[in-house]
Amino acid sequence: MKTTNIQYFRLIYGYSVFLLLNIKLFKKRFSDPIVLHTSAWIIVFIIGIFNYDKYYRLNSFFWQCWSLWFVFFAIGYYIINPKVILNFKKINYVALPNYYFGLNIISFIFFILTIQQGLQGGYGNFMMNLRLSFILKTNTLLQPFFFLFTFIWPVFLYEGVVYKNKKNLIASIIFLLVYTFASGGKFGILMTVSAIVLIFNQRKRIKKKYLLIILGTSMVLIGIMSIMREQSEDAFSAYTYAPLIAFQSLENTSGTHWGHETFRFFYSAFNTLGLSDTPPPEDFYDYIMTPVFINVYTVMRPFYVDFGINGIIFGALFYGLFFSYCYKGYLKGRLMQSSLYFGFAFAIVSVPFADLLFLNLSLVFRTIIICLLIFISINRKKI
Repeated sequence: MKTTNIQYFRLIYGYSVFLLLNIKLFKKRFSDPIVLHTSAWIIVFIIGIFNYDKYYRLNSFFWQCWSLWFVFFAIGYYIINPKVILNFKKINYVALPNYYFGLNIISFIFFILTIQQGLQGGYGNFMMNLRLSFILKTNTLLQPFFFLFTFIWPVFLYEGVVYKNKKNLIASIIFLLVYTFASGGKFGILMTVSAIVLIFNQRKRIKKKYLLIILGTSMVLIGIMSIMREQSEDAFSAYTYAPLIAFQSLENTSGTHWGHETFRFFYSAFNTLGLSDTPPPEDFYDYIMTPVFINVYTVMRPFYVDFGINGIIFGALFYGLFFSYCYKGYLKGRLMQSSLYFGFAFAIVSVPFADLLFLNLSLVFRTIIICLLIFISINRKKI
């Protein structure tokens, strides 16, 4: 079965009705996982309407897998079904000491070195210079700043939950924006902007019209970055719609190493510690022709490659349960759940492109550990 234009319209109509029912009948907010998840697929299918003739058609295999993902994500979500808290009780967490002045100086130096790398990288164009420098680690002057991100990110999330020292929070945001620019990655924009929006939304510090402006601007920036890096007008659709086409080419290879792609973090950790001889999978997937060459395969890739159809069901349930649980704590202002939701809700929006939750599992664990250390060192109240 091949996909036609009218099928996209039917799909968008159906998902839009589902989205509106969740918003109106069940009083779901835009920050709710079920709303973000449905919206992400609607946007990608809208892009498909205007670009589907440039790519191979979606077949029944994709729709079967996608239907399982969508349904079981919803099941996982509704098992917990977080409700909006009408009487939000602010938890009195202790603020961190002032560090904004020093961090602003670091961000300024970081920005200057980034501009220098973009202009002198020698890889073709400004954004490609930045991206390849980040991936290949060719600029030794920038590496300490990239390493610093590991600590600034969870500190920023803690500042967002506490929301007492706005100068520290703004300084953290500035550093993260410079980091996103320096890394040259599209998902970095989504990661940083989604966290900022959710932080201010929790405190009701952002109006809906400004929210739409921020999200729209972010999408434009991602599109511009894609075009600048790939030097192609089709780059944006290639990294949004084409992953659906690429997924159709995958094969279930569960007979090799159990959970090799899904649990790459553990394979990497055990291999580094000498506990296993099996190396982790490569950080970057092989390119496939759609007919545009692309190496992203939707969120379903690692689960299907490792475990087949059962893997898709597992992945969807886990995503639904995990983000529903985190969002429930986000609505109550809980430190750990709010930090995880602030920091990784971008993985929900990214489901049509890639699995960014399990891929960033090391960052998830570092976030938990550092937030706990901060909490234990300066707080005495229960999380």
